[in-house]
Amino acid sequence: MILVTGGTGLIGSHLLFQLLKEGKNIRACYRSESAIDAVLRVFGYYTDNPSVLLEKIDWVQADITDLTALKAIFKDIEYVYLCAAMSSFDPNEYSSLVITNFEGTANVVNRCIENNL
Repeated sequence: MILVTGGTGLIGSHLLFQLLKEGKNIRACYRSESAIDAVLRVFGYYTDNPSVLLEKIDWVQADITDLTALKAIFKDIEYVYLCAAMSSFDPNEYSSLVITNFEGTANVVNRCIENNL
């Protein structure tokens, strides 16, 4: 199974569609259920029945900064695509940006190493 972090984002949602098109088994994480609507919209650009594809994904609510949640989502994973990220030019969001992009990425990489991925 393939894990896609940030599957509800711009890059992640397009990647999910491509992986599904290739017949891959996918687990994707999301932070809020409302974000999954964006994936449905992206799938709608490519197919007339996007909800059928959406149901083929093993959706798991998780945040890459949460080590406990990450441990659970790595079960039975063979490959990982790290698409989760935060982007902002607002100086007030610098701390959140560092936590998500640096610590979150390190968390995913460390889980990959622990799982020989």
